[in-house]
Amino acid sequence: MKHLIATLALALTSTSAFAVYQPGWERPVMKSDMRVISAEYGYENVEGVTLTLTRRDGANGYTGLIMETTEQADSTRVTTQHTVTLEVKGVSMDECGTTTIRAALPGQNPMGARTTVTLIDHSTSKCRDHSEHAWEAHVRTGFGWCGTGDATMDLEGDVEPVFTIMSRERGVE
Repeated sequence: MKHLIATLALALTSTSAFAVYQPGWERPVMKSDMRVISAEYGYENVEGVTLTLTRRDGANGYTGLIMETTEQADSTRVTTQHTVTLEVKGVSMDECGTTTIRAALPGQNPMGARTTVTLIDHSTSKCRDHSEHAWEAHVRTGFGWCGTGDATMDLEGDVEPVFTIMSRERGVE
């Protein structure tokens, strides 16, 4: 009995060693390997896209979105990877519980560069009239202000949680 109590006390006190709180860290929380449904202009050669929603430690909701693309050039057959880090600009929920997350490049870009992702998360929907996939996304990238000739891409995929060291701020002690 003494050993059981000692083991239990050790287990309860040692879990705090796995808690990390870093206010500037964009902690990955949800991730999906997306399938490209349609792509035009600069996204024609994209073969794979991974979207990762992040939450800054101490924040109540999503604060960032990381888009990783893999593309292959037709002429050289060389595969390249690109990563774009976006800031969540708005989150809304409809009457069914479907969440729409709008993310864009952070701050003002003096060159007029724009990248936006509109992510529709059906994983919390109570209605049955949504896509068979948990996530749908529309990506738009361009320069200037008119939007003509922007590279666009439509994506779909299923989502899974990303497990990281938990934050003490979230109650894990």
